[in-house]
Amino acid sequence: MTFVHYLIMFTFGVVLIIGVGFLLFRRVSVPQWASFFTSEEYHQFTQQIKSWFETRGLYATIDEGIVTAGTKPADDRKLDLAGLAQACEAATPSSWPEIIDDHFSFQLEALENTEALQADIRHFDRVRHLLAVRLMPRRFIDAPDAAAATLVLREDLEDVFTVLVFDLPTRVQTVLRSEARLWEIDDEELFRLGRDNVRDNCRPDAGQETLPNGVVITALTGSTMFVSTHALLIQDHPERIGPGGALVGVPDRGSLLLSPIASRRATAAAEAMIPMIYGMHRDGPGPVSAHLYWYRDGGFTTLPYSGDAQSFSFNPPVEFTTMLEQLDG
Repeated sequence: MTFVHYLIMFTFGVVLIIGVGFLLFRRVSVPQWASFFTSEEYHQFTQQIKSWFETRGLYATIDEGIVTAGTKPADDRKLDLAGLAQACEAATPSSWPEIIDDHFSFQLEALENTEALQADIRHFDRVRHLLAVRLMPRRFIDAPDAAAATLVLREDLEDVFTVLVFDLPTRVQTVLRSEARLWEIDDEELFRLGRDNVRDNCRPDAGQETLPNGVVITALTGSTMFVSTHALLIQDHPERIGPGGALVGVPDRGSLLLSPIASRRATAAAEAMIPMIYGMHRDGPGPVSAHLYWYRDGGFTTLPYSGDAQSFSFNPPVEFTTMLEQLDG
């Protein structure tokens, strides 16, 4: 065998080894957080992400499910890729550019809003219009018994926190106690301002259902997470408050159920509202509370029931039944 033959065989072997090694490397280079991708899919996914940033004059590096992007290290922004990867994996590759564009456009806008907020946080006049009040279930708050030390909140309805938040264009962000201290304004005034902003900015749709006995149940609904907050604005709707107050349900963030207590028939209204509240709380996005509440004189009392939407027992407290006995009809 001539030297030329040896050289050809050697070159072929090297190329083969490099090729096999490259394929093996590509195969095992898919990280655990994106293991549902093939090597080719992962390569396409990361290249499209880098291209998205490059066309906007930004560099991007990907490591451990995080993309770091910016114009220079001091401006670096870190964005998680796990959710985006799952969204792309569930779609056809032809739709990935649109999914990636929607995702990062939203994420960068959210970051810019947050950064702008932090730049203005010491100047109350610049952020007061962003204040809002959101109802959140106690169980959604980490360490609820100690939450008042870090968040601005209180409990107007049993098992539900009234939380002061910033209503930003792309997200809702809780107001930290350390931020509120900068303004030197008491909590009552902050909550009032937050409620006023919800009143002005969140205008839910209203629908009514009239029961066979003439009792009316009103449902306020909307796509924002502040519809349920209107329970704290019920005094704005005197027509929905009877001599005995009102029955109130806040099953999820986008719903509020109301029925004025004007007669003893309010028991029938309660029995109609309970399965509605239970089902909406179970199935709706952003659950708040499965309780039925009695609003009267600016406060809320829980009206207990046991069971579920199909079979339940209404067990109101004595003060509620006593109140009903004093009403006509």
